[in-house]
Amino acid sequence: MWFADPLPREEDERLRACTPVKKIMWPGSLELSKLAAHVRGNLSRRIRVEELAHLAGLNAPQFSRAFRRAHSTTPYAFVVEIRVAHAKALLASGTAIADAAADAGFADQSHFARHFRRKVGMTPSEYVRAHG
Repeated sequence: MWFADPLPREEDERLRACTPVKKIMWPGSLELSKLAAHVRGNLSRRIRVEELAHLAGLNAPQFSRAFRRAHSTTPYAFVVEIRVAHAKALLASGTAIADAAADAGFADQSHFARHFRRKVGMTPSEYVRAHG
């Protein structure tokens, strides 16, 4: 069996120095708080990844990769987390489940209940009984 000889060390270093390596640096916590504030201010409408990427100064695929690397979650899950937290606060203050779902920006009550149960561990009605 024939194996190619590796490049001599100096040739390898020269090639590595010539090869452009693009690194995406994820913005710090200040930028994450800026994104969270934007999401909170726009809960009533659909928030697209492209919109968040624009705020971060990246294109959508770059933003998604960088966000996942930095926070171990997707941008969509980040938005859902903020929506659920907002809905929890509304439910704790006595807002009806349907109104909390709509105010938090969920498409319908079943969409809201599914995400709420995944994040909180109980349905919205169980949450209201426990915290109401």
